Parts: sequence; structure tokens; C-alpha cells
Amino acid sequence: MTHTIDEAAAAAELLPTVDGFVHGLVQVDPVFVVQCDGCGRVAVGELDPRGKRTALVILFCGIIFGHAADDDRRMCARCRVGAGWVDYDTRECVADRRKLEAYERHMVERDAPLF
Repeated sequence: MTHTIDEAAAAAELLPTVDGFVHGLVQVDPVFVVQCDGCGRVAVGELDPRGKRTALVILFCGIIFGHAADDDRRMCARCRVGAGWVDYDTRECVADRRKLEAYERHMVERDAPLF
């Protein structure tokens, strides 16, 4: 699978990181929303049964930081595969399509009504 990233176009559409939070967290209330630096898609968090936000989306959506010193982007699994990252998780996404599909289930197109 290949995925081309128009980095300039995607960067122009990225939402700003919330002040005081790590890069890529573009919303923190009422739920956490994490954005991919490659394609601009987001992973939207959820509330627990008590109505409190959880950090699960941050941990399990697959939007991670690069491990290479020259690539500090935070990207979703599809963009990481397309960019040729060689970290363990990205190699697993290439080797096992189910892992990539699991990450893809978290992703949604950036849509203003979500925010």
C-alpha cells in the first residue's frame, strides 16, 4: 500500500496544538483529539462511563512521533507506512494488515462539527 503525502498542503490545514500540551493534541475538552501531521486526519477520544475524558485515544490510535532525529512529525499509521518509517510499529503495520486496519478504525477526516 502506498500513500502520498502532500506535506505542504497538509501542514497548511493542521489545527494548532493546544497550549501547554504535547504537539498534535488539537483539542483536550471535552475529549482528547490527536491530529496526524501527514494527512491531517484526526483520532477523537471518548468519555468514560462517569463522563470523564480518557487518554486512551492518545495511547492507542497509532498517531505517533518519529523515532528518527530528522523527522519530528506525529503521524498516523497510514502516513508512517507511506513515509517509509522503519520503527517496529510501522513494520508491524506493513507485515500485518490487521494492525493497520485497527489503527485506521480510530481515524476520521477532519470535520469541523467534531470540534
